[in-house]
Amino acid sequence: MNKRPGHVVVTTEVAFCSFCGRPRNLRNEQHQLGALVRTIVTCETCHRTLSSTIGVASDSPAAEPETAEPAATEPTAEPAAAAPRPKTPATRPATKSAAKPAAQIELAYELALSRKPDDTEVKSCSRHLREQTRAFVDSNASPEQAASKALASLCQILLSTNEFLYRD
Repeated sequence: MNKRPGHVVVTTEVAFCSFCGRPRNLRNEQHQLGALVRTIVTCETCHRTLSSTIGVASDSPAAEPETAEPAATEPTAEPAAAAPRPKTPATRPATKSAAKPAAQIELAYELALSRKPDDTEVKSCSRHLREQTRAFVDSNASPEQAASKALASLCQILLSTNEFLYRD
């Protein structure tokens, strides 16, 4: 399956709509947004959004869910090892280019919006990072924590833009 930015996968299924209170056709849309995927579930009868989530897109195609119930097994003595936790979008720009805010801003734009920022966006984002870092330091955070929280704040702003939420 092609997972290019802007690609939308639409599926429908019969399930319970919490607004209608009845089984209805529910539309599941998966919007590929660069390194992220936005999933929206809506009722095709009442047209209400039942859920909207944003997550990191997987590199490999998703496995088909099993329809048969798994057989009962005895619990093992040793718990299964936990899979390593994927990096969140807010921490990836910090780890790849920790020294330069302009590089962090550029990477955040590429991850969230699949494009490079223009000069005015870099200036306003740099100002935001400086002001937020100063505010977090003033609230007794370490400089490293303050920079990380400021970058997370910038990533939340990018995920709230109309460009992220709507296609042209």
